[in-house]
Amino acid sequence: MAQANDNRQLLRTALALKIEQGADAAEVAAVVTRALGAMAAKLSPIVGKAGVVALYKRSIHLASPAYPWLSSSGDARDEIDLAALGSSLAGQGAAGAAEAGAAVVETFRDLLGSLVGIDLTHRLLHSVWTDL
Repeated sequence: MAQANDNRQLLRTALALKIEQGADAAEVAAVVTRALGAMAAKLSPIVGKAGVVALYKRSIHLASPAYPWLSSSGDARDEIDLAALGSSLAGQGAAGAAEAGAAVVETFRDLLGSLVGIDLTHRLLHSVWTDL
């Protein structure tokens, strides 16, 4: 569990640092979509495109009650529409984009962890966090 918390902290720290350096919501959105894109690339060979899409859509669905403006980001049928997510995030303030983006990424990671285990999730996605 410590690894999952460390990963969560890495993402939130990277986003906070961007904001501290004066990043706007679009720049924060770029970090979030880059992380999700890297996660998708790492996982597609293992769980398949449909599996990655299902995890993404479920993540958006679970984050939407707290961030209702995210709901349209999961509308694409058979793909992860990172451009739509980026636009949704960029339409918020930098802090709001960071909070919502972190919620989506963390939910995605937690869903994966509930399916394959925390240790395997950490091994699969370790490079995503170090490349933030």
